[in-house]
Amino acid sequence: MKGKTILASRLIYAMAWFFVAPAIPKILESYGLSPRFTGLVPVAFFLATGAMQVPSALISARIGAKRAYITGLAVMGLSEVTLGVSNSLPGILASYFVTGVGASLFFSSAGGLLAELNTGRESRAMGLYNAFFSIGGTLGYLWGYVEEGLGFREASELLGVLTLVMSGLNSLTDYPNPKGGKGRVENLGDIVVLSLATSGVWGVYYLVAESFPSFLYFEYGVPVAFSSALASALTVSSALGGFIATRLKADSVWAFVVFSTLGVLPTLGIYSANAYLPSLLALGALNEMAISVVYSLTLRLSGKGLGVFGLAIVNSGNILGGIGLVSLTYLSFYYSFLIAVAISVVEIAMGSIFLRNRLKSASEKVRNDKG
Repeated sequence: MKGKTILASRLIYAMAWFFVAPAIPKILESYGLSPRFTGLVPVAFFLATGAMQVPSALISARIGAKRAYITGLAVMGLSEVTLGVSNSLPGILASYFVTGVGASLFFSSAGGLLAELNTGRESRAMGLYNAFFSIGGTLGYLWGYVEEGLGFREASELLGVLTLVMSGLNSLTDYPNPKGGKGRVENLGDIVVLSLATSGVWGVYYLVAESFPSFLYFEYGVPVAFSSALASALTVSSALGGFIATRLKADSVWAFVVFSTLGVLPTLGIYSANAYLPSLLALGALNEMAISVVYSLTLRLSGKGLGVFGLAIVNSGNILGGIGLVSLTYLSFYYSFLIAVAISVVEIAMGSIFLRNRLKSASEKVRNDKG
């Protein structure tokens, strides 16, 4: 597998998505906010990375994928340092928002370049890309122990320095700097539908990822360090799901429906203390397999050389649509998981009907043209 430095960077990049979760209860308590605001800080990050996916792909096409993802890592590192020195809630939100901007520059550019470096093995590359994200997510959760020992601000600054170092190491590699394929992304409408139909799959995962430590803390008084360590079962099993996905030859509508549905249902086990661990393990593995299938299907639909744009579009729809589920904590902190699963299943069903009809119409058109 080519692109090992990209995969290593994916670890550090992923930590930015999770390292704030263990600190959320203390942040809320320090500013006098109720548990309903658990999703506030993560949403600042998600808004930025979701809104900037497509613009970042355009930037990548202009300056090259390698330069774009290296720049993204640098922006993330600087903003994490700034997050550490922020002494107000608006400052924390603004810094984490900028971290999201940097993350958007990294995602599709690094993923698209990794796929290009491994032409013919895109499914394996995307499976590993997701698996390394999950490993990094686990490190992000465990960063909570660093936060407990040094303090959240110091731990954030340290992560920022590590991210800046990784940006520098990538600049020393001999990877090419492709500026994207020419032409329009093929099957754009289908990719948009796919992204919205699976936004619930994405949203459920991050609702659990960001809220589970706070859920146990506020509802049952479980210490955050312990609940965050327990939550790492989600990302550990996600890594397993990513590695399993490297063996899948699944890039069809049928595969999207099956894996996406299985990728949200284990969330319901969160309501039973005896099912915490098995539910997190099942959710992580199955959800990661579902997202890997979505990415593989997206690459197939995008057209040759346009994977960066296709991944940016599907990830943007996933994130912006999924933000609504992450924000469900404000509506009902306790029942947010149940509501999110119900919404996700409806989205998957509607998306599958639309995509199947589109594929059926396309097949009929081909037959008529031949006739």
